[in-house]
Amino acid sequence: MFFYATGANLGPLWFIPMLSLIFLSSIPLKMLGKNRKNILYAAVFSVVVILFTSRPVGDSNAFLAYIHFLPVYVLGMFICEYRDTLIENKNKWYFLFAFLVLFGICVVSDVTPSLSVLSKIFLFLYLFITLPSTNMPYVTTPLSWLATSSFAIYFLHGYFVGFLRKKIELINSYSLGSSVII
Repeated sequence: MFFYATGANLGPLWFIPMLSLIFLSSIPLKMLGKNRKNILYAAVFSVVVILFTSRPVGDSNAFLAYIHFLPVYVLGMFICEYRDTLIENKNKWYFLFAFLVLFGICVVSDVTPSLSVLSKIFLFLYLFITLPSTNMPYVTTPLSWLATSSFAIYFLHGYFVGFLRKKIELINSYSLGSSVII
């Protein structure tokens, strides 16, 4: 029961218990979605919640994941509600700039990793505006393949990451072991 409740039976399934909690919240979320002004306030509050929470270690706590990712869902509701204003070509450079600044902060400093969640939202908005106008097959063909394969990639990437972690640990153990000379 623990494995099914936490998604720990298979690493990529961690999100199922968290999404179940979001689905259980659907009635209040639907009510929130009926008032445009409340979505705006909820979006601002969501940014604060994202910054002050983090993903649970090992994705092992569905409730903490719910607290952290529900605001991302609410921001998605906000983007959907205000899409006509947000998704204007003139805004794409603001979104790109915001992404680069936030991403730069994440790379050079040790601030909350949750800042990367916000940077990805700005990247999404930039790409959402930019990509539909791209008629370059060398861009759209690989992206189309990634979109088609993304679900499989999601389920397999954990194995590759795990393999790389083990190799890095092995390399680090060799380098640490060889540096200690008695």
